[in-house]
This record gives sequence, structure tokens and C-alpha cells, in this order.
Amino acid sequence: MFSILKIRGFAAYLLIAFLNAFTDLGHKIIIQNTIFKFYDGTTQVVLTALVNACIVLPFVLFFTPTGFLADKFPKERIIQVAAACAIPLTAVITLAYYMGWFELAFAMTLLLGIQAAFYSPAKYGYIKELAGKENIAGANAFVQAITIISILGGTVAFSALFEAYIAPDAASIHALLQSIAPLGWLLVVFSIVEFLFTLRLPHKHDTNTELRFDVKKYVRFGYLRQNLGGVRSSEVIWLSIIGISVFWGVNQVVLAAFPAYLKETLHVHNTTISNGLMGVGGLGIIIGSFIAGKASEEFIETGVVPLGALGITVSLFILPGVHSLWWLAALFLFYGVMGGLFLIPLNALVQFNAGSDEAGTVLAANNFMQNLLMSLFLVLTAILTGILDINSVWMLYGMAVVAGVGSVFALSRLPQAFVRYVVLVMASQRYSLRVLGMKNIPSTGGVLLLGNHASWFDWAVLQIACPRPIRYVMLRSIYELPLLKGLLKTFGVIPIAPGKDAEESLAEIRKALQNGDVVAIFPEGRISRNGQLANFKRGFERAVEGLQSAEPVHIVPFYLRGLWGTAFSYATRRQQQSGLQRGKRSITVAFGERLPSNSSVWAVKQSVTALSILAWRDYAETLDSVYEAFFKAARRFPLDIALVGADKRRFTSVNLLAQTLTVAQGLKRLLKSHSPQSKAIGVLLSTSAEGVMTTLALMMNGKTAVMLDYTNSAEDIVAGIRMESLSLVITSRQYLETLQKRFPQIVGLLSAVKLVFVDDALQSKPTSLLRGLYLQFAPLWLLKRQYTVSSGTSLPAVIVFAGKGETLRPVSYSHRHIMLSIRQAAEVLNPREDDTVLGVQPLCTSFGLVISVLMPLVSGMTLVCGENADIQTLGKFAARNDATLLFAEPWQLRVFASSEQLHPLMLASLRLVVTGTNGNGEVLDASTHAAFKQKFGVSVYEGFSASEITPVVSVNVPDAMTPGEWSVQVGTKSGTVGMPLPGCAISVVDETTGEEKPLGEVGRVRIGAPFHASSGTEQDKIWSFSEARGSLDADGFLTLVG
Repeated sequence: MFSILKIRGFAAYLLIAFLNAFTDLGHKIIIQNTIFKFYDGTTQVVLTALVNACIVLPFVLFFTPTGFLADKFPKERIIQVAAACAIPLTAVITLAYYMGWFELAFAMTLLLGIQAAFYSPAKYGYIKELAGKENIAGANAFVQAITIISILGGTVAFSALFEAYIAPDAASIHALLQSIAPLGWLLVVFSIVEFLFTLRLPHKHDTNTELRFDVKKYVRFGYLRQNLGGVRSSEVIWLSIIGISVFWGVNQVVLAAFPAYLKETLHVHNTTISNGLMGVGGLGIIIGSFIAGKASEEFIETGVVPLGALGITVSLFILPGVHSLWWLAALFLFYGVMGGLFLIPLNALVQFNAGSDEAGTVLAANNFMQNLLMSLFLVLTAILTGILDINSVWMLYGMAVVAGVGSVFALSRLPQAFVRYVVLVMASQRYSLRVLGMKNIPSTGGVLLLGNHASWFDWAVLQIACPRPIRYVMLRSIYELPLLKGLLKTFGVIPIAPGKDAEESLAEIRKALQNGDVVAIFPEGRISRNGQLANFKRGFERAVEGLQSAEPVHIVPFYLRGLWGTAFSYATRRQQQSGLQRGKRSITVAFGERLPSNSSVWAVKQSVTALSILAWRDYAETLDSVYEAFFKAARRFPLDIALVGADKRRFTSVNLLAQTLTVAQGLKRLLKSHSPQSKAIGVLLSTSAEGVMTTLALMMNGKTAVMLDYTNSAEDIVAGIRMESLSLVITSRQYLETLQKRFPQIVGLLSAVKLVFVDDALQSKPTSLLRGLYLQFAPLWLLKRQYTVSSGTSLPAVIVFAGKGETLRPVSYSHRHIMLSIRQAAEVLNPREDDTVLGVQPLCTSFGLVISVLMPLVSGMTLVCGENADIQTLGKFAARNDATLLFAEPWQLRVFASSEQLHPLMLASLRLVVTGTNGNGEVLDASTHAAFKQKFGVSVYEGFSASEITPVVSVNVPDAMTPGEWSVQVGTKSGTVGMPLPGCAISVVDETTGEEKPLGEVGRVRIGAPFHASSGTEQDKIWSFSEARGSLDADGFLTLVG
């Protein structure tokens, strides 16, 4: 929210708003206090009402020309001219003070009101131009707060100075005014300073200088009818203006009646106390504004409007019965907080829904209605108190009744907003929400929202993120439930049923869009069962056929990230636990660019898929580093088995953490003495306890682990050392002996670098109980400070190598890229509480390191290290540890299927087997798949990996059935490498022209992902070409060829 202050010109604008309110209020306070001191009873109330009317009446009389000027001329120019006019006006006011001309000073209040009337539309219309559409709510909170600070400060300052300068023995009102005359110079100085700051406002928007003002039309109220008619055409703008206006009208009566109430009931005659108590209400508005602004940081939170109205009502009903100054101060504070909650979203809605070319007129209409109602309320106050002799207590009760009627109306107009805000507050302890692309939602006109359906809670989150009310399309079977039907009808839900009955619903959707409503449809037709996008139904295409609307109807795609994995989704319990960040689940709503209403199902689905990239990229900013995630997983599941080594050692999570920290401390001392300046350290270890600990320990020390590729040749190992200019390589004696059997020359080739043996740092005894308790319960910040070196999540954590031989090239992965890849894979693999990964993938590859090793360690699964085991030992490992997940290369699966030493029962516990290809290497052939499935009774799901971009791009997953409906969400198609992971996108383009290929045609595979691995620093791009060729089908499944 505070990032708004960095916008060029915004700080100057806030100072201008402060000085403008301070100057206008200063004179009003002086005149009002003079009346308070010299008059009593009815006369005091009437004159107080009149001085307030002098401020508000010009906004009514000059509504049209002020809006016209703000639309014709640049708003910053209007602000500058209006500020300049304040200088001579305050000079005349000062003269009137010195001469004791009370009548002239009183009349000058009217001239200041006229100046403010011309100032205001430009000042408030400039907010959206300066801060941008997406920052409206936050900018309004700052402006509202700074204005109230000015009012509060001006009230206290001018009241205190008034009491200090006033002559207690003044015989007349003229002498009383002369005694406080020096205060006038403050008004002059503030006006000059304000004008100087206006010269710093940047030009933001070109205006229509061809506009002409028709005086006759103005005199005949033609402009008034036209402008108000234009404003009334937008129900959101009109009702928001009415709500704001009624609040300020009520507030004017409270300001006029409360001083008399103090005199009559509590016998308080000090203006500082009187104005100070009301000033506390201003402080409350500041607090309420920031609460509303914070709630509306990512979207316009309209749910606080009914809450604010209810709070105002309660406080006004209580006010006349309170006789303690301290309780009155507390009550005014509460009244102000509720007022801030009420005002900020309504002001933001007015500005959001006003087009740039009509902002001046809309805001002038806002001023007109506010001041018209304030004038009417003040006139009514004067009549009721001056003629009917109704006292201040009953006036306050009357305003409570008005506020109560407003509360009922607000609840009737915003029931869904209020309900989902209450739900949001209840859920805020577990969820945090980010909204992207809110500016893509048109302010007016029909909008069809289309996106993914991840949970039962999607409706509430989508409505929270959208600044306009949404009408949802829902299955009639749910709509007709007795306990829900009345509430859903109130919310404008459109029921739909499959078959012939759907036509009536489609017609209602079409009518709603033609009427300018926002309609939301989940085109998948049901909640995702596996975390991926299901097929999009074509019903929405029929709904928009034959649309006839005065304004164009747009499709706005959306993507909901983070709701899959909540208790409201079909994700597993372990997936729900692993997705938490700092105790909360991060949820992102991304709105895409507008599409024409006749867009095809494929175009919409591709837009939603592309949006997922932005949503996941935004989510990455909230992720921990790899070692922080490891810390948290170890503390969450301390006694669970986290890793089983090749030598059968079993490490609990807390023991693995303790051993890793020991290695980290040992390496820290070693690196400090041998290689203090090196950021990159070589790692020559397989998938083993030593390999895991070393990799994590280097990350904890702020180093980049360079995973030397041992899968092909000794020359590739040496090439990796040369490419990264390594001076130190970490390995183990046992693995070096194993490697020497494959590459006899390896020891000689490694003589140019210093070798460090990690087995020297490992503990041979279990972790002590005392240390285990310390690691479990010590504050995380303390452990990080004690054991780790802070490094940004965007910095390289590991470097792996893509290709081999002459094509070998280094590829770096940052902490957040690794963590995001883990979360993406876990989203569709849906880990369970009892899952155990049989780790046979090499530690030096991106897929092996990120998916096969790090994913289970940070997700609370067990990793069984079996890369170097022979086939029979591997089978025993799997059986002994009940392995459930296997990530393997196609050649490994072929060995498993053909080996007589591997009995089928050894892998009986497997529930999911995943293999992969990069498009140029070996793929899973049908015979291997059939042989593996026949022997072990489990299917193999193929995916697509592009190490130079991201570890996993797409994958097949098991089909899922929805109980009760008996519909199947297709997750796999034979011969394909599946659909993109959440947060990834795939397109197939012509290799010559770069244009997208039609469905089914072969071309170059282009990959979209939140982050792309690189040979240097993290790449800030979305799309990259892979080396693979293939085609896409209508459901988004990728088939690789060649």
C-alpha cells in the first residue's frame, strides 16, 4: 500500500490536499468558534448551520461549470489556478479580522466555498490519473487520511490559538474578532505554500479542449439534467454518490448539533474541548480509511460498506445517552472508524467506474449531490431547531434513524459483498489474497468472467477480487437445495441444468450481459479433481450468441491460484499442509486482458492457461528459500522418517536437519579458510544422504551448488569444473571409489581442484534429545541467524548441466524457481501422508534434484536413496519402505520390467510411476509401458522436461471420477506427455514464421513458465523455445514427435 507514495507527484499532491483543507477549515473554525462564544441556543445552531451552508452551497450552485472545466482543461492546471485564487481571498479575510468586520468575514466563507467548488472535481479526479486505476482504493485511503489529519490538526490548532488570542472581556463580536486577527496571517502563508506545491504536479492526461460551455443550457438546468442523467445511468456510481452524500449530510447535522448538546447537557463552554471531541471522530476516519484501504489493497472491498453503516447507526443511537467526556471521545473515535470503512470503498467505486473523459463531470456530480444533501440537512436543522424548537438530543436521534435506514439499504444492495467480507475476515487467519489485472475489468457494460474451478470457495474469492457485483451460474441441483435457494436468489445466482432446460438459463445469462451485469461461469463445469484444468464446455459460446447490447460485452478470463490445496478442494491432506507459507495459504486471482464475446473455447482456455503463469510468478514472491522450506518441513514432521540412505541408515526429519546443520557448519569453516570468495562450489555426489546434506548445506551458507554431471563421461565432469571456474569440489570417499570404477581416470582429472570429503563432517551418533528439542522449538529466525547466511530467493541456488559432450551447458536455478517447480509438481501429483519416493534419479539433473529429491524433503514425504543400488537391492529397498512414488527414466523402467531379480511384489506398494523425456532423448515406448504394467500392476505416466527452462513442463496424471455425478476428469492420454503443469503453458509455432500452429499440426514447442533457467542470472521472461517438436490437441495435451 505504501508503494503508492513512490509515484511521482503523489507526495506533493498529499501536501496540497493537507494545506487546502487546513486553510479552508481554519477560517471556518474561527467563525464557528466566534459564534460559539457569542451566541447560545437556537441562534447558535442556526448560525452554525449557515456557516456550514456557505461552504457546501457553492458545490450545488456551480456543479455544472466546475465539472466542465475539469473535463476541458488539465486537472493539474485547474488545481494550480484554484490554489492561486486562495491567496487574495485569505488576504481579504485577514483584513476583515483586523477591522472587526464580522459580516464580511462571514461572507468570505461563501467565497472560499466557491473557490473549493471549482477546486474539488479537479483535485479528486486527478487521483486516478496520478495513482492509476489499480491503486485507486489505496490512494483514496491516503487522501482521505491526509484530509482528516488536516481537519483534525486544523481543528485543534485553530481552536487552541483561538482560545489563546481571544479577549475574554470583548464587549462585542467585532472586538472579539479583532482580538484573534493575527491568525489570518497563517491562512495567507498556508495558501502561498500550497500554490508553490501545485507547480510540482505532473501532467498525466490530455483533455478535450474543444468542449464548449452553453450558458443558456446552464441557466435552463439543461446541463444539470444531462450530467445527473449520465451519472444515474450507472447504478454503481449513483448509489455510491448517494451513500457518500447521506453520510456527509448526517455528519453536518452532528457537527451543528453536538456543540449545543455539550452546552445544554454537560455545560461545556470551551471550544477546544468541543472541537477536540469532534476531531477525535476525524482521527477515527483516518484509522477507518487505512483499514478500508488495507482491505482494498488488491481490490475494492465493498463488504465493509454495510459494516460501516451499521457502526455509524449504533454510535449515533448511543451518543445522546453518554455524559462522560472520555466515553464521548471513544464513541466519536468508533463513529469515525465506521465512517472511514463506509467512505473509502464508495469513493473508490465512483472513480473506478468513471471513464477518463467523464471523470470531472462524475466527480462534480458527486460534489453536487454531497453538498446538496448537506445543504438540505443543514436547512432542515435550522428549521427544526429555529422554528419547531427541537433540541439537539432529538436531532442526534433523528440522524441515528437516517443512518439506520441507510444501513438496511446498504445490506439490501450489497448482501453478497457483506457476507463474503465476513467470510474473508473469518478466513484471514489462514489465507492471504493478491489480485492481478483488476484494471482489465471494464467499469461498465456486460462482462463474462471465465476461468478455472479449483474449490468450493471460488465464488467468494472471485467476488472479493472483483470491484463489481457478480452473478454466478450454478447447477440447478445445488441451487434448489432448500437451505440455499433463498440466499442464492438474493445474490442473483442463475441456475442451469444440462439438456433442454439449459436454454432458459442461457437466455437469462444473455439478458444479464445485455443489461450490463457481470456474469461468472466456470466452463469446466465442476471442481477440479486433480489440480489441472479440465475440458472447457461450450455452453458459454451459446450464451453469447445473438447478443444485442448498447455497450460491447467482453469476456474477461481469470485464474485462481492457491485454492487447490485448501480444505475446500479435493487435494490430499498432505498437499493442504505443504502449501502453507508463514502459517497462511497464499491465494492469487489474476484477471486477463479482455477478449471479444465471440471468442472460442480454445482461445479462452489458452488465455486462462497463460494467466496461470502470471499468478504463479506472483506467488513465487511469497516463497521461502529451499533451506527455509526444509527447516519448516523438518519441524512440522520431526519424528517422521525423512530419508533412508543406501546403507540403510534411517534419518528422522529432525535428525536429518541436525546432521545437515553439522555439515553446514563444517563447510562454513572449510570454505572460510580455503575458498572464502567463491560463490560456486562443485558437488560430485549421487542421490544419497551425503548428497542431500551437502547440497542443502551449501545453500545454507549462501553458496551455489554446482551439480557436476556424472551420468555420461569423466570429460563432462571436468568440463563442468572448467565452465564454472571451480576451485573446490565436495564429494565422498565411497562415491569417489564407485565413480573410479566407471571412470578410472577421474582422480587424475580432478587433481586441479581441491577435493573435500563430506563424510568427515557427518555424525556417527544420533542427534541428542536436547539438540532435537532446540531445533524443534527454537524460533526459526534464531536458527536461521545461527546456522545460515541470508541470500535472496532470486539468486542462483544450484547449477545443473543440460546436454552432454559438445552440447554441455550450465543452467542455473534460483531458490524461488526450485520452490515454485516443487509446488507446481506437487499440485498435480497430490502427495499423501504415507508417500515414500524411491529415488533412482541422478542428483545432478534438474528433474532428479528438484522433483525426486527436494520435493519429498520439503513436502514431508520419505526419500529412499537407491540410485547406486543394484536391481535386487533396489527392490528390497522399495518393499522394506513401502515405496509409493517412482520417478524413473524409460530405460530404467525397461530394466525393471525385464529383470528376473525384481519380483512383482517388491514394487506392490507403488501407486504412481512417472517417467519423462526432453523431446530429443528416449521416450516411453508402448511395449515397455505394457510390460511394466503387466508385471507390477501400475500404469506409467509420461511427462515432458526441459532442463534449460524448467524441470517439469507437462505430465499425464491419473483420471479422476466425481462421485455422485460419475463424470471423469481426463488426466492422461496415451502417446502424449500430458497437459501443462499449473503455472506453465505450451504453444506450438511455425519454425519459420513464429506464428501459432492450428490444433493437431506439428511445429516447434514453445514453453511458458514463471521462471526460466539460464546460464547466468535468473531470466525475467515468460516464453522460451524448447528443442522439442510436437502438436497440441483440443484438450491441451502435448504429443512430441521426432
